[in-house]
Amino acid sequence: MTDPIPKEVIVLIVVAASGACVLVAWAIHSVWTGQRGRGEDGLVSNSEQDQAAYRQNVRMQNRERMAAINGYKYHSHHYDEV
Repeated sequence: MTDPIPKEVIVLIVVAASGACVLVAWAIHSVWTGQRGRGEDGLVSNSEQDQAAYRQNVRMQNRERMAAINGYKYHSHHYDEV
């Protein structure tokens, strides 16, 4: 009969396999979320800029509506978010 595999070798194999699984999961996540090959400055695409502008416009309209409902005057330049 063959000698059984030492416990230390089994632990080493499990640790190596776990590390490999983490690396594969990170690679899949990077591809799925589109984070590969970003520029040095982390450039934002036009669609992301358009979405940010749309969200800011919606927030501004909601603030103006809430201010009008509550009888307040709203100064849009006062609460701008970046």
